[in-house]
Amino acid sequence: MNGSAIYRLPAGALANEKLTDKELAQSIEFYNEKRPSDGMIIADNGDIYVGDVEKNAVSIVTSESFKTFAQDDKLLSWADGFSIQGGYLYVTQNSLHLNPALNEGEEGASKPFHVLRIKLD
Repeated sequence: MNGSAIYRLPAGALANEKLTDKELAQSIEFYNEKRPSDGMIIADNGDIYVGDVEKNAVSIVTSESFKTFAQDDKLLSWADGFSIQGGYLYVTQNSLHLNPALNEGEEGASKPFHVLRIKLD
Protein backbone atom coordinates (compact mmCIF):
# COMPACT_ATOMS: atom_id res chain seq x y z
CA MET A 1 0.00 0.00 0.00
CA ASN A 2 2.60 2.58 0.94
CA GLY A 3 5.32 1.32 -1.38
CA SER A 4 6.28 3.34 -4.41
CA ALA A 5 7.13 0.52 -6.81
CA ILE A 6 5.52 -2.45 -8.52
CA TYR A 7 7.54 -5.60 -8.98
CA ARG A 8 6.78 -8.69 -11.03
CA LEU A 9 7.68 -12.34 -10.81
CA PRO A 10 7.21 -14.86 -13.64
CA ALA A 11 4.49 -17.41 -12.82
CA GLY A 12 6.82 -20.14 -14.05
CA ALA A 13 9.30 -19.23 -11.33
CA LEU A 14 6.58 -19.49 -8.68
CA ALA A 15 5.52 -22.88 -10.00
CA ASN A 16 9.08 -24.23 -10.13
CA GLU A 17 9.48 -26.14 -6.88
CA LYS A 18 13.14 -26.81 -7.69
CA LEU A 19 14.14 -23.16 -7.30
CA THR A 20 15.79 -22.20 -4.05
CA ASP A 21 14.52 -19.16 -2.17
CA LYS A 22 17.55 -17.25 -3.43
CA GLU A 23 16.89 -18.26 -7.05
CA LEU A 24 13.23 -17.33 -6.69
CA ALA A 25 14.18 -13.94 -5.22
CA GLN A 26 16.51 -13.35 -8.17
CA SER A 27 13.49 -13.77 -10.50
CA ILE A 28 11.81 -10.65 -9.07
CA GLU A 29 11.95 -7.69 -11.46
CA PHE A 30 11.19 -4.00 -11.00
CA TYR A 31 8.16 -3.10 -13.17
CA ASN A 32 7.45 0.60 -12.59
CA GLU A 33 6.83 3.30 -10.01
CA LYS A 34 3.39 3.85 -8.45
CA ARG A 35 1.74 6.15 -5.95
CA PRO A 36 0.36 4.99 -2.56
CA SER A 37 -2.49 2.59 -3.29
CA ASP A 38 -4.71 -0.07 -1.80
CA GLY A 39 -6.02 -2.13 -4.70
CA MET A 40 -4.92 -3.10 -8.18
CA ILE A 41 -5.78 -5.42 -11.05
CA ILE A 42 -4.02 -6.54 -14.22
CA ALA A 43 -5.99 -6.34 -17.48
CA ASP A 44 -5.69 -8.94 -20.23
CA ASN A 45 -3.43 -6.56 -22.21
CA GLY A 46 -1.01 -6.30 -19.26
CA ASP A 47 -2.03 -2.82 -18.08
CA ILE A 48 -2.16 -2.52 -14.31
CA TYR A 49 -5.02 -0.44 -12.90
CA VAL A 50 -4.12 0.80 -9.44
CA GLY A 51 -5.86 3.06 -6.94
CA ASP A 52 -4.16 6.32 -6.06
CA VAL A 53 -5.30 7.12 -2.53
CA GLU A 54 -3.62 10.54 -2.43
CA LYS A 55 -5.24 11.84 -5.61
CA ASN A 56 -8.61 10.02 -5.33
CA ALA A 57 -7.87 8.42 -8.66
CA VAL A 58 -7.27 5.24 -10.61
CA SER A 59 -4.03 5.11 -12.58
CA ILE A 60 -2.74 2.88 -15.37
CA VAL A 61 0.75 1.49 -14.95
CA THR A 62 2.72 -0.17 -17.74
CA SER A 63 6.41 -0.95 -17.87
CA GLU A 64 6.90 2.34 -19.78
CA SER A 65 4.40 4.74 -18.20
CA PHE A 66 2.25 5.79 -15.27
CA LYS A 67 -0.81 7.96 -15.96
CA THR A 68 -4.09 8.93 -14.33
CA PHE A 69 -7.03 7.04 -15.85
CA ALA A 70 -9.91 8.52 -13.80
CA GLN A 71 -10.05 11.02 -10.94
CA ASP A 72 -12.90 12.23 -8.72
CA ASP A 73 -12.53 13.50 -5.16
CA LYS A 74 -15.87 12.03 -4.01
CA LEU A 75 -16.48 8.98 -6.19
CA LEU A 76 -12.91 7.66 -6.09
CA SER A 77 -12.16 8.46 -2.46
CA TRP A 78 -9.87 5.54 -1.56
CA ALA A 79 -10.43 3.36 -4.63
CA ASP A 80 -9.84 -0.16 -3.40
CA GLY A 81 -11.46 -3.27 -4.89
CA PHE A 82 -11.09 -3.80 -8.63
CA SER A 83 -12.66 -6.12 -11.21
CA ILE A 84 -12.65 -6.17 -15.01
CA GLN A 85 -15.55 -7.66 -16.94
CA GLY A 86 -17.01 -7.08 -20.40
CA GLY A 87 -14.81 -4.12 -21.27
CA TYR A 88 -15.45 -2.28 -18.00
CA LEU A 89 -13.38 -1.62 -14.90
CA TYR A 90 -15.40 -1.91 -11.68
CA VAL A 91 -14.01 -0.04 -8.68
CA THR A 92 -15.17 0.12 -5.08
CA GLN A 93 -14.89 3.41 -3.21
CA ASN A 94 -14.73 3.09 0.56
CA SER A 95 -13.26 6.32 2.02
CA LEU A 96 -11.14 4.17 4.35
CA HIS A 97 -8.94 7.12 5.28
CA LEU A 98 -12.01 8.82 6.81
CA ASN A 99 -12.69 5.91 9.19
CA PRO A 100 -12.28 6.92 12.88
CA ALA A 101 -9.27 4.61 13.28
CA LEU A 102 -7.42 6.56 10.57
CA ASN A 103 -9.02 9.97 11.06
CA GLU A 104 -8.12 11.07 14.62
CA GLY A 105 -11.17 9.28 16.07
CA GLU A 106 -13.65 11.14 13.87
CA GLU A 107 -16.05 9.46 11.43
CA GLY A 108 -15.58 11.46 8.26
CA ALA A 109 -17.04 9.07 5.72
CA SER A 110 -20.62 9.39 4.59
CA LYS A 111 -22.87 6.92 2.83
CA PRO A 112 -23.54 5.91 0.18
CA PHE A 113 -20.33 4.22 -0.84
CA HIS A 114 -20.02 3.38 -4.50
CA VAL A 115 -19.15 0.66 -6.97
CA LEU A 116 -18.19 2.47 -10.16
CA ARG A 117 -18.23 1.12 -13.71
CA ILE A 118 -15.73 2.76 -16.05
CA LYS A 119 -15.48 1.90 -19.76
CA LEU A 120 -12.05 0.65 -20.82
CA ASP A 121 -10.66 1.70 -24.20
